[in-house]
Amino acid sequence: MNNIIMPREKWDPLYRKEKEIRKKKALEWAKQHGCYEEVKRYYEMKEWFEKNVVY
Repeated sequence: MNNIIMPREKWDPLYRKEKEIRKKKALEWAKQHGCYEEVKRYYEMKEWFEKNVVY
């Protein structure tokens, strides 16, 4: 029997939406404080890890 845990994004659409809103707010904050590129790169790497790295 496999104990593979499905990522929460796949079965919880509200979590996906909340995650997108959090990302949007963080990027808006970063624009105001002059660190937009770093925050954008952080979220890109985070998304890449979620898609490509198996825990």
